Amino acid sequence: MALLPGGKIIVAGNGEGPTGHKNFTVYRLTKNGAIDNTFGTGGSVAVNIPNINMVCFDVVLQPDKKILLAGYIDDGSWGHHNMIIVRLKANGNPDSTFATNGMFTFLQNNKSSECNQLALQPDGKIVAAGCIDTLNSVAVFEYDFAALRLNANGTLDNTFGEGGVVRADKGDTEIAYAVSVLSDERIVLGGSTDYFGNARFAALCLLPNGSIDTLFGTDGWSFSDFYGGNAGCYAMVAEPDDDIIMGGLVYINAGSAIAITKLLSNGSPDNTFGNNGIDTSFYGTAGKACSDIALQSDNKIVITGFFYAPGTKRSFLIARYTNSATFMKPAAVASDFDVNIYPNPTSGAFVVALSNPLNENTIITIINLLGQVVYADKLTSLGNQMSLPIALSTDLPDGIYFVNIISGSRWLQSNS
Repeated sequence: MALLPGGKIIVAGNGEGPTGHKNFTVYRLTKNGAIDNTFGTGGSVAVNIPNINMVCFDVVLQPDKKILLAGYIDDGSWGHHNMIIVRLKANGNPDSTFATNGMFTFLQNNKSSECNQLALQPDGKIVAAGCIDTLNSVAVFEYDFAALRLNANGTLDNTFGEGGVVRADKGDTEIAYAVSVLSDERIVLGGSTDYFGNARFAALCLLPNGSIDTLFGTDGWSFSDFYGGNAGCYAMVAEPDDDIIMGGLVYINAGSAIAITKLLSNGSPDNTFGNNGIDTSFYGTAGKACSDIALQSDNKIVITGFFYAPGTKRSFLIARYTNSATFMKPAAVASDFDVNIYPNPTSGAFVVALSNPLNENTIITIINLLGQVVYADKLTSLGNQMSLPIALSTDLPDGIYFVNIISGSRWLQSNS
């Protein structure tokens, strides 16, 4: 699901095409929940490939209101999947300026790949997280963490990894289910690994060029063990201070429990959260899992998922956690670099006043408390300019937003 400025809602998932195969299906709702008939055909769009199953895992809204859909396609040959990313225009029509007729597919002979989540960079590039099969076999599968980066036009970004692709492994199987782009443009993949024999949460941090950030965790990896149980991570969110919250489930004895962990931006556990950085909520014989995470404006953590008792059907679950983070004071890397935002609060138009001129290439992003980019600009020549006027969409909801400024090796974050 994605929220448009003004309150309209995009929901995406799977439908059935004319040949009985699955397709990508998207609906747009008005803010009161009614179908928006101005979108697509009668409020919905179906993306089909003849005689191919399409499974949708994620939907992301770009700042220009174009819609990205991600998942995999399956032609039925020994269960092999191929990653696919689709872009629609704001009105639901295919965006022919993206990849090939609006579709990017990642094809490998006798190998599977899938995209589980997308993230947008401030420069408009798209990061896709998921997994790639490591074996050249038609019926045996072992997966690595995978990240692909696309240019805004849907082509692979050759400045990232090897030809736009990064794959990394620690054991037989690693699958990334989530991705976040941090304020310094590092990329964190979140998922699971069997490296230790039992399944554990795994986070991998990449530098902006796709190489592994060896200063994160241990050689770029951070693992979370939940009392020896088999654990799977399916959701992740980065806080404005770049700390990372991961959620999923852990199997302990007869049941599964919601599993949450919080990492500092360097990959070490945040020992102020839960029990030395982890929490296993609602432990018991019933099954429970976290499937998504969001941050409230008061910094509390909200998770959604499911619950079921033995012999019953699944029920929807929502839970909220307290959070030690405050995010309220600016965090500056360089002491010679500070900003003042006025007016603050603002209705959308404001000025960022600089303490010193920015003579290097500068990236400015504004994000909400969910980590979503609502404004991005790359400035290549500022000279001795000391102030930057910014005008945001008046459709943005009220709340706290964070201004990130990266200029050369200097970085600062402030709130508005």
